[in-house]
This record gives sequence, C-alpha cells and structure tokens, in this order.
Amino acid sequence: MEREPREDRERTTVVTAGGGGGAGWFVVGGLVVALIVVAVLFGGDLLDRSTTASIDMPDEVKVEVPDVNVNPPAEEAPAQDAPAPANDQ
Repeated sequence: MEREPREDRERTTVVTAGGGGGAGWFVVGGLVVALIVVAVLFGGDLLDRSTTASIDMPDEVKVEVPDVNVNPPAEEAPAQDAPAPANDQ
C-alpha cells in the first residue's frame, strides 16, 4: 500500500500577551503606596527628629516637711504573774 504524498502546510503561530497583568499592577500600586508612606514618615514633618521637647524646671526642688514630734509611750514593766491562791480545805 502506497501512501499519498502529503502536502507541506505552512503553520504560523501567533503569541499574544494580555489579560494576566492585573496582579502585577496590584503589586506596583502597593509599592507606590509604601514609598509614599515611608517618604511622609521619614522625610516629612510628621516625625521631625531635629527638634527636641523641653520642660522648664527650676534648678532646685525644695520640699518642705512640717516638724512632727512623736513621743513614744513609756515602757511599762512587764506584768508579773501573781501566785495562784492557795486552796485551803
């Protein structure tokens, strides 16, 4: 059995890109937002570290306490045990 000769067909493959870039744009948008936040925090006036806060306080602090005289109670002699009464029957 003989085979018939095949015609050579020319095939053209066309590759198109599109439709799958949504996640990439989401990542790019997140990076842009992150850069803006970093620029505001470290480059803006929100966290300006060049100024320092100061509180005016006097050089000396004086604490006045009233005089308190406490007289401790006089020590009493310890009570002696009285002898038990004799039981005379």
